[in-house]
Amino acid sequence: MATNAPTLSSADYCSDEIFDIDRRRLFHGGWFMAARADTLERGNRRVIDIAGESIILARDLDGAIHAFANVCRHRGARLCDPGDD
Repeated sequence: MATNAPTLSSADYCSDEIFDIDRRRLFHGGWFMAARADTLERGNRRVIDIAGESIILARDLDGAIHAFANVCRHRGARLCDPGDD
């Protein structure tokens, strides 16, 4: 005998409010993979967008990978544009 499973309403799939809730719960609480390490060469950087946040991924000359918010702390301006890699 089939049972009904709880589902979201169709309006929830288009709701900005529901999207913001999902984004906060899924992306702001922990770590996740942003890119494969072998796609970023030493001395290079890449700009990516994760859940509406612009992030700079950079590999330094020693091979360590770093991630930074793509924003100037002083003026709040974007530092790099996608494609400036």
